[in-house]
Amino acid sequence: MNRQASADIPGQERAFRLFGRMMKRGLLAHAYLLAGPSGAGKEALALSIAKLLLCEHPYLGEDHPRPCGSCAGCIKFEHRTHPDLEILKPQGAMIKLDQVRDLQKALSFSPLDSLRRVCLILEAQKINLPSANALLKTLEEPPDRNHLILTATSVRALLPTIVSR
Repeated sequence: MNRQASADIPGQERAFRLFGRMMKRGLLAHAYLLAGPSGAGKEALALSIAKLLLCEHPYLGEDHPRPCGSCAGCIKFEHRTHPDLEILKPQGAMIKLDQVRDLQKALSFSPLDSLRRVCLILEAQKINLPSANALLKTLEEPPDRNHLILTATSVRALLPTIVSR
């Protein structure tokens, strides 16, 4: 398989390079919020970051970080069968409390195949209030070796306490 380059994320190359530098230097936070208008590439960026985090042999050069594309982690990621990848998105119009509780349960276990578990929360602006309040605990006290990446079209649509975490 070919190596996936940051050029695969139109308009998000700089953000992907920045993330690669943080990963190389061991400066990863437990949570990230990618916010911007629809069509800006937030979901593609979140998926690319997740693949880089789950890759067994990532290339972390300053200018062009990328997953190897051929390890078991990359292959499982491409097939969306990686046991350390959680993707949460709205069921219907909202992200519901049961979804957040299921996510919290999954995050309570150690990663199975990787050094870390990655959770994508797509369209986080659609999280309802009870779900947002439940998610706060995970954002405040994240389980070890877990990284959460939230995408949202509007920071204003999120609870300020979620944004500050």
